[in-house]
Amino acid sequence: MLTNPRDRAWVEVQADALLRNAYALQQVVGPGSQLIPMVKADAYGVGLSQTVRTLEASNPWGFGVATLSEGLELRRLGVAYPILVVSPLPPASTELAVEAGLQLGISNPESLRLVTSAAERVGRAADIHIEIDTGIGRAGFNWKDVGSWKRCLDDAIKLGVRWAGSYTHLHSADEDHDTVLEQWTRFQEALRQLDVPDNMLIHIVNSAGALRLPELAASAIRTGIFLYGGRAGVGLPDPEPVV
Repeated sequence: MLTNPRDRAWVEVQADALLRNAYALQQVVGPGSQLIPMVKADAYGVGLSQTVRTLEASNPWGFGVATLSEGLELRRLGVAYPILVVSPLPPASTELAVEAGLQLGISNPESLRLVTSAAERVGRAADIHIEIDTGIGRAGFNWKDVGSWKRCLDDAIKLGVRWAGSYTHLHSADEDHDTVLEQWTRFQEALRQLDVPDNMLIHIVNSAGALRLPELAASAIRTGIFLYGGRAGVGLPDPEPVV
């Protein structure tokens, strides 16, 4: 990848290796699961624009980012794929996110209410992905207490919010087989108590989870470090070096 040939210092990025790492993950999980390349933090420092253009050849579901500004930058670059923002939005920026057609990770009732209200004001349906906390303890609706937040979700859907996906974060997929299975079981238990839409995107595992337990890949995987040449965990296949 070449950005500015006049620069005195540069990082050499092997675009072909980046793409082959994506293909390697796709081969592991099979055709029934799509990739969601995480391109947060300037694509892990590799370069956002060039990384996205390279990975589009792998036909991903879309791209994942951490912040609203990253999602808007992808739209500015002309990316037409779905863009998922996994971190909470600043409340004042919710309308901007809905107007841009970004898909939004929702981790608490207040965020869900803000998105629902913003969608009504903008006059555009909002696509949301419900994050369910299955053990990481950082963010998400509690898997143990679906009854406390199910009505809030049902009300949002009645008002036109589209429930496009659900996900959880694995806390030890890089080193612990058993905890991945435990979190998977908790996630499934939560979904059983909800009116899950047909064809909803389910994305649970990261790179390490996909390589360790590909049968849990569901309909999509969120992949990050492996794409960029980083080891996903002990005892797992090594990616090709990218940088």
